[in-house]
Amino acid sequence: MTWKEAMEWKENGFTAKEAIQLMKNGFTLQEAKNWKESGFTAKEAIEWKKNWFTLEEAKKWKEKGLTAKLAMLLKSIGYTAESNVRFIVSGPIEEWEEEEEDWEEEDPTEEEEWEEGEFTEEEGWEDVYHGWKSCPKCHKEVRNFVERCDCGWIFHNKECPRCGEYMSDRRKVCPNCGWYFYWYEEIGEDDDYYDDDYYW
Repeated sequence: MTWKEAMEWKENGFTAKEAIQLMKNGFTLQEAKNWKESGFTAKEAIEWKKNWFTLEEAKKWKEKGLTAKLAMLLKSIGYTAESNVRFIVSGPIEEWEEEEEDWEEEDPTEEEEWEEGEFTEEEGWEDVYHGWKSCPKCHKEVRNFVERCDCGWIFHNKECPRCGEYMSDRRKVCPNCGWYFYWYEEIGEDDDYYDDDYYW
């Protein structure tokens, strides 16, 4: 960066650190000004651009309260900022995103312990297959091995905790209200919400 360039960045309200980071990430001074005037910090602008968003796209997603990472995830599964869906973003999602690596380190080999035979048939596994469960849609009692209830409910489906919509358990975002399932399914808090019977 020349002295003249440094002064131009400074005159437009950027610190030396911001100017260097923005230039390293391919921003011209004019482009950086446009992002700044649209309400983005230097850090946010870099994050959105790294995730392949134009300024116009980023503005639309940000208006819905989303970060660049969440917007990229939704975009990758077919949503646009104009989709007729309300996106719900709450604090715990953000906290999980920022501390994802720490969480992985603090939560060791849960699956491995399960595979080591911690539970055996003698301890009650037989009941899982031969017992009864209640359909969450019509509340009819059916055998544990039944995969589809007479009312049409498929037992590997899940219910949106916000609007009650039923959908495949593979979905990460509710198609009806935009509820974001990652917090429940991947942090491990699903045990507090979903009945174990839903998965058998």
